[in-house]
This record gives sequence, structure tokens and C-alpha cells, in this order.
Amino acid sequence: MDDKNSCDGDSGGPLISIQGNQHILLGILSFGTDCEALRNNTKPKTAVYTRLDFYQQKLNEIIGWKNENFDGFDFSDL
Repeated sequence: MDDKNSCDGDSGGPLISIQGNQHILLGILSFGTDCEALRNNTKPKTAVYTRLDFYQQKLNEIIGWKNENFDGFDFSDL
């Protein structure tokens, strides 16, 4: 991720992957690290995301949302 990370206040933001001309929504930020510590390299750079593929079936049932791009996506590269 080119040494970039999320900070406090970014919760709810997207984690996307750009595949060609498509932006694939992969996750939603649950929490990031303290920004001041991140700038000073005094804490490990931590960000925790909710993986949407895990909830895709339920999202489809409730709101009819299905992301075809999840099929075959390799999350181990993240």
C-alpha cells in the first residue's frame, strides 16, 4: 500500500481494489491507528477492515447487493 494507512476518523471508509477500469469495494474500515503515532512511527501501522465478501450473501438477501467481482478475488494479496 505504498506506506499509506488509515487514521482515527476514517472509520466507515472503503477499501477498494482497482482492476482495470473497475473499482471493487472489498471492505469497510473498522478502525485505524492514531495519526500522530503513525506520522512519528511510534506505533505499528494497523488498520482493521470488515471483509464484505464474508457478508455478501446476507447483503444480497437484505438489499439485493451482489458483487460479482468477489468471485475468484485473491484476498491473500492484501
